[in-house]
Amino acid sequence: HIINVLDYGAQGDGETDDTLAIQNAINECPMHGTVYIPFFGTAYIITSLYIDKPIRLVSNYTGYEIDTGIIGMDTPVLQSTATGHTFAIYIRSYGVTVENLSIKTSAFGISCDTQLMPRFTIIRNVSIDCTAPSGGNIGLFANDCFLSTFERITVYHADRGFYIYTGTSSTYTNCWARDCTSGFDVAKLYYSSFINCCADSLHSYAFRFYQCLSTSMINCGHETNDGASYNFAAVVIAECSAFRCEIEMTPDVQTTNGIYVASSNVLLTNCLCNATHPSGDMVAGDNGALINVFSCSFPGNNKIRIGNNVYNYNQSFFASTQV
Repeated sequence: HIINVLDYGAQGDGETDDTLAIQNAINECPMHGTVYIPFFGTAYIITSLYIDKPIRLVSNYTGYEIDTGIIGMDTPVLQSTATGHTFAIYIRSYGVTVENLSIKTSAFGISCDTQLMPRFTIIRNVSIDCTAPSGGNIGLFANDCFLSTFERITVYHADRGFYIYTGTSSTYTNCWARDCTSGFDVAKLYYSSFINCCADSLHSYAFRFYQCLSTSMINCGHETNDGASYNFAAVVIAECSAFRCEIEMTPDVQTTNGIYVASSNVLLTNCLCNATHPSGDMVAGDNGALINVFSCSFPGNNKIRIGNNVYNYNQSFFASTQV
């Protein structure tokens, strides 16, 4: 069953407040139905939308601005006028799919709310522009998501691009945080993966993981930061266990430490760390950190430091070394 928001009075003319029309379409949509937002090049003005049942919210947005050649939202599908700590879209049900949308807001982007346990959530091919990092704004907030898929999501200009707090057996694939203060802030996530994700043009850390279990970063990357001040670390892995990290950092990343580990059973594999480290180490860890390094390349400053112990490597690749 497909419901077109135009049939409920939405205008999509960049001027009319279409919040009520689109919300009515969502409310009238039967479970497992589809709410369709046709995009003609001008935005639908909204404050916030609430999805409280398993439906699909989709548009014909392609994720590419043909006129400018820029991936982004000079003309978004949804233009939110929300302010403060208010999200443009709240997902508060299991089985919700949001795809092919672009959102522009000066507040927060999308919230997958934990209170009604958003299981089986799918967010795919979505761009979120928070306009400017301010007030702790978040592009995507995923809270206690279970068996969920987040794919091809781009967040611009947020304090935290992705804030992920707890959840199980979920995947984040081809996600990108750009021009944000920090990229991916992840806590208490279990049995989940970040695949082909990137953080670019940041002002703080790219990835921070805290108390995660059996979580992996695979083929991830970190590119330019602003260089205004050297960050504590580009990647922070704290109080995690059974964690796998596979990342490339380019030479234009400036940070004190490349990867900081305060965890047990961490595997660094296929890492290429070309970042600029003026005073720190490619890998730093607290005393008691258990790190296994396999097939990594640390050109330039080839040091691993655990507490007060420094391990120097003069070769690009070394295998099965535990320090």
